Amino acid sequence: MIAGIGWLMMFPFHRHLIAFDKQASWVVAFLVVYYLLGIDFFSKSKRTSEILSVQISMLFWGIPFVLYYKEFEASFFRLLEKIFVASTAISAVIFLVYFLQIELQKIPLEYSKRSPFYFLPVHYLGMYYNTSLAFLFFGKTFKNKVFSFFLATILISSVVLLAARMQWVILSILLIAYTLDSIKNSLNKKKFFYLIISIIAISFSALFSSEVHRRIQETIDEFRSIKAKKNDKQTNHRVFIWKEAKSVCRNLPITGFKPGIADSLLMAKLEHVDAEFWDGEKVYYLRDGSYNYHNQFLQAIAERGIGIISLIGALAIVMFFSAHPASKYIVLIFVFSMFTESILQRQAGVFLFSFFMPYLALFSKKSKFNFSF
Repeated sequence: MIAGIGWLMMFPFHRHLIAFDKQASWVVAFLVVYYLLGIDFFSKSKRTSEILSVQISMLFWGIPFVLYYKEFEASFFRLLEKIFVASTAISAVIFLVYFLQIELQKIPLEYSKRSPFYFLPVHYLGMYYNTSLAFLFFGKTFKNKVFSFFLATILISSVVLLAARMQWVILSILLIAYTLDSIKNSLNKKKFFYLIISIIAISFSALFSSEVHRRIQETIDEFRSIKAKKNDKQTNHRVFIWKEAKSVCRNLPITGFKPGIADSLLMAKLEHVDAEFWDGEKVYYLRDGSYNYHNQFLQAIAERGIGIISLIGALAIVMFFSAHPASKYIVLIFVFSMFTESILQRQAGVFLFSFFMPYLALFSKKSKFNFSF
């Protein structure tokens, strides 16, 4: 909110060329509609207020890409990519130091606590790192190839060791796409060599990580126990959450129940789930925690009705075909992440989605109008 308001206030009141981006304005309009559909003027739920206070920033993050000085377009906006990638790489170094400390001391930690950043859980951290990798691989953020692959090595290592499994899937897609792109365009062999060396080094380092081993074995056990408990292992708790979430969505599919209320209805159903789960430290039950839908599509239907899914789908398709070279991969990162996380329930997800979707819209070649003040 402060960023958006500050951006508008910085315009001097004298004649100057200002650009208005039509495509970005449509993205911001979607974010406004998404937020407004969640408002319940008659509800006094504290949980509803908490969620809306997190989501209100989506109204403002896109403003700098709707109205801006024309000369900013060429340099300033691409500088944002450099700042984002560099800052995530720094956070990745912090994570790697933190992870090494945990591994050396053999500290038993709950999986969700394996991020050194309290407000940025491992799934979201992995999403940030993969987004930076998409910019590095396809957006050509930095001209220096050695520096780019040094950053890529750090980020790939972090995604692997974070052990957020959906982010492993996304990372695999990015690496395969980059490899095929390199072969197709006959890019510099030296550049491709750096990538292969990085992947081999990271793969060997992952072999010594007990957390990576545990998550791989856990994945195998969860697939084997989807229908029944096997070897004292129960499948992933998301399977149970999604099952109950679908029943909530079926009760009011047109308008939804509004934020907060939808979560309360889900928790009421989880009270009756007796399945046991292991978090790395202890056995737990779903009724003992506080859960959202762990799926942005189900979350959106439960809160705002099934119509919002068509809007999300339309936005994703349009942005997928943005002229930015990394756009299709960033959209895929968002969509895949939405299958296992309700990314618009946390500030980390709200920022990433609300900031970069309007940003990608800037690269639509026929979306700008110029105004003289």
